[in-house]
Amino acid sequence: MFRYLLLACSIIPFQQLQAQTPLEEARTYLQERAAQLGLRESDVAGLAVTSSHTDRKGVTHIYLQQWLHGLPVRGAVANLALQGGRVVAFGDRLQRDMASRAPQGAPGLAAVEALGHAARQLDLVPEGIRELKATSHRQRILAPSAISRDPIPADLVYVPDAQGRLRMAWDLVIRSTTTPNWWHVAVDAQDGSLLRTTDRMVRCDHEPGTFHRGYDAMADLARGPAAGPAMLDGSGYRVFPLPTESPNHGAQVLVSEPADAQASPFGWHDVDGAPGPEFTITRGNNVFATEDLDDDDQPGYSPDGGPSLLFDQVVAFPQSPLDYLDASITNMFYTCNVLHDVLHHYGFDEASGNFQATNYSGLGEGQDPVFAQAQDGGGMNNANFGTPPDGENPRMQMYLWRASSDSTLFVNSPASIAGVYTNAVAGFGPPLPVLPLTADVVAAEDGVEPFFNGCETLTNATSIAGRIALVERGG
Repeated sequence: MFRYLLLACSIIPFQQLQAQTPLEEARTYLQERAAQLGLRESDVAGLAVTSSHTDRKGVTHIYLQQWLHGLPVRGAVANLALQGGRVVAFGDRLQRDMASRAPQGAPGLAAVEALGHAARQLDLVPEGIRELKATSHRQRILAPSAISRDPIPADLVYVPDAQGRLRMAWDLVIRSTTTPNWWHVAVDAQDGSLLRTTDRMVRCDHEPGTFHRGYDAMADLARGPAAGPAMLDGSGYRVFPLPTESPNHGAQVLVSEPADAQASPFGWHDVDGAPGPEFTITRGNNVFATEDLDDDDQPGYSPDGGPSLLFDQVVAFPQSPLDYLDASITNMFYTCNVLHDVLHHYGFDEASGNFQATNYSGLGEGQDPVFAQAQDGGGMNNANFGTPPDGENPRMQMYLWRASSDSTLFVNSPASIAGVYTNAVAGFGPPLPVLPLTADVVAAEDGVEPFFNGCETLTNATSIAGRIALVERGG
């Protein structure tokens, strides 16, 4: 029967193919080439469209997902680009001969049991695990408990393994409460083993106290596609404007009306697609920028530009980070929005799954602006960015930086211990002040709890001969 179907497809006149819809063209393309691609009838019978859109150049992009026994096969996708009635590009990640490689039947583990197995293997605490609700015969929502910051979706799927088998698994998304990780894992539905572990969070990987400057990516962006006309909303932001990489590479500038009228047609503070901003704080359609000093992952303080949308906060280094908190948030809001607008001209638009509260074109999924967190209290000397599927909010965390992981301690008296000492900076409390701190330190008696002076820890302090009269600490 399948051969007759292929034969029928192969003799359809070209003019009739031209009249087909893009989806029909995509299916015909796969059916005609099934044999040479090594696909069986059952491999293409369950193909389902996950997304389809036509870009500004008239190219239609279609993504097809394989299903088997009523379950999706993770990663088994074909993507086709069609223009003028023909396929101009084809990406093939489809699985072959699936029916012979996959077991049928029910899972041996419930979703809550699979989550417990995943938690233990990810060094998370499997406490309070329970199901909140079943959304379909194969999908569950689990309570976040002590494991995740969000409710945990559980989806029953097939996952290819290294031995060529298709294994039934629970697909879970866990945004850890104890680390910055945003885990997307597949747990074998029979034995609880981890079949796949992916972290949605991208972060830098370097030794503390080091800094390496690679190519100037911001300058590359600035040399990219020409921006569209400005959005005339009267807004102004005092920032380190792109392509300035950091305060070490240039000065703050008051930038007027930087929103791109094509990418952000109602400005950066709109969410309803009507003239006039809905927010005068650093919040809008593309980005919601706040502080997260206490690392609770909830929207915190945002500076307010007032009715004129003027965000004019001057940085005067050296300062404590709290003194330029407004400037930090404003700069992050500006940078994220510029990247949104620039990448729009590269094709990362609403139909392609960009990050917006409201998709003015009606294409793609909305309700997913970037949650950007400045001076985040969850770490030091790093940053991260997590990107879930279209329709879910990405999250950016920007940490404070120290020039070095060590501090210098100058002991002035008594003479028996006077000298210069290098000590590690504590991983808790506020950062050291920019200007050196000079103060008396009182020694503790034997047998008492360790003495904390705010950032340093002294234990067995009586081993220091006498009272330390004057201590100078530099950063």
